[in-house]
Amino acid sequence: MPGKRLAGGLAAAVVTTLAFGATAWATGPHNSLVIKGPLAAAQGASYTITTSGYAKHVVGKPHPNYVVGWRTPTACATDYTSELTAVGSSVTPDLAKSVRGNFTEANPFTAGSGGTIYWCAYLINKATHRTFKAAGWKYAELGGPGSGPGSGPGAP
Repeated sequence: MPGKRLAGGLAAAVVTTLAFGATAWATGPHNSLVIKGPLAAAQGASYTITTSGYAKHVVGKPHPNYVVGWRTPTACATDYTSELTAVGSSVTPDLAKSVRGNFTEANPFTAGSGGTIYWCAYLINKATHRTFKAAGWKYAELGGPGSGPGSGPGAP
């Protein structure tokens, strides 16, 4: 009877796989956050950092409804609340938008005179500050020694 037991086990595995596959399909896309930008920008050069993703709205459940992001000279925190503590709550974000479903936001900047810069973005619930997704992008603004980041809305 070992052959029958094996066949029954395979059938159960196929049914389980199909059931999970159907569940994944029925629930739709998941929250996501992606950043694209330069690896380096020469002093005075214009560049754009693009933050995109998907904010899944589920009626009756906590969900992301806001994307926030900014440039900072320090590495990104793992969540929005920790980032606020690190940069200070008085810092104005370069990106702060209500989101639902697919979104893409492009932020233009002009490179300063040097330094490592981090773009930190968070997909959050604006009321609770709960982080649903966090993403960071590290790049260099190339220029003279001892200078900081360049211009842009909310430049540090």
